[in-house]
Amino acid sequence: MNILQLLRCAKGHHVRSGRRARFVNGRRESVCRGCGRKMVKEDQYWRLADDGGTAQETQPAT
Repeated sequence: MNILQLLRCAKGHHVRSGRRARFVNGRRESVCRGCGRKMVKEDQYWRLADDGGTAQETQPAT
């Protein structure tokens, strides 16, 4: 995570990671460089995903 970008995230200025951008289920997805929250591309703009999840997958509890 980028510390300076993390501070920008606190103000609502998220920036997508170019290296982690993928085409998933018919849409472009990536994560924020600062906080790691999932982002999606709609039309020509990137925004945070509605679910607000992080890019790190969680393992189901056993």
